[in-house]
Amino acid sequence: MHRYVLKRVLMVIPIVLGVTLLVYFIMDLTPGNPAMMILGDAATQEDIDRVNEEYGFNKPFIERYVSYMTDALQGNFGKSYVNGRPVMVEVLAKFPLTLSLAFFGVFFASLIGVPLGIQSAVKQYSLFDSVSVVTAMLLSAVPAFWLGMIFILLFALRLRWLPPSGIETWRHYILPVATVTFPQAASILRFSRSTMLETIRQDYIRTARAKGAKESVVIYKHALKNALLPIITVIGVQFGGLLGGIVIVESVFSLPGMGQLAITAIRMKDVPQIMAAIIFLSFVFCLIMLVVDLLYAFVDPRIRSIYSVKRERSSHANKKMF
Repeated sequence: MHRYVLKRVLMVIPIVLGVTLLVYFIMDLTPGNPAMMILGDAATQEDIDRVNEEYGFNKPFIERYVSYMTDALQGNFGKSYVNGRPVMVEVLAKFPLTLSLAFFGVFFASLIGVPLGIQSAVKQYSLFDSVSVVTAMLLSAVPAFWLGMIFILLFALRLRWLPPSGIETWRHYILPVATVTFPQAASILRFSRSTMLETIRQDYIRTARAKGAKESVVIYKHALKNALLPIITVIGVQFGGLLGGIVIVESVFSLPGMGQLAITAIRMKDVPQIMAAIIFLSFVFCLIMLVVDLLYAFVDPRIRSIYSVKRERSSHANKKMF
């Protein structure tokens, strides 16, 4: 099992390098001069040429990328072109808000979506199933910005129950988290239902029922364990995706998170800030996928047994050599 974890950790390196190379290349293609961003519109051409020479903006693309990644591997991600502050300080300051929104959004979405998806599969073609499926399809089709504005209009402006923006108290988190939760819960519900339907039609489920096992035992002890693996994958992917894709919710509720930071940096062509955010989010996403893989082994004993057998074979082979 330790070998498997080490292998997954080492896979983070080429993934992060590939992502950074792609983003750096795209930013290089976008119009705009970083020297103009640093000096402002009133800068003279001599000053622009001097800054380009000083920062190496006039060097070839590959040379600039290798130089940046060399400094990044040493922990130096550069300073922002806009405010001159170290970019990783900005990232670490904005990340907790984005992490909390994504975590609570996926957490409550799982609490809603998984049980409803299971019940919808067990009661297939019933009124409960029909209402759940239709509601899930509607919520999946609703854009996040529209849902967020409806929540602000209803609960903040009309009823005045909750604040429309800001992060001063826990009440400020309710509307953003709800905006994240409902579409994600709809997606998890639909996936849980389809996975559970496929599982309860297996032969071992029919055998358990034929032996007289209680329906609750059949569903929650036998079927759910096997249906959990793909559900865990979907929840992990949604969580990782929200860390970089929650910018719409942050924009609607005026929240200073990673999304707002990235959008502002892209508009200003603040390459060090963009690269630091991308590297950080890529690394966090890979860690989330590693946790998901480890949860596989925790949920499914067959996966643990595979690595146990491999370890035993390896130790047996080493004994034979000596």
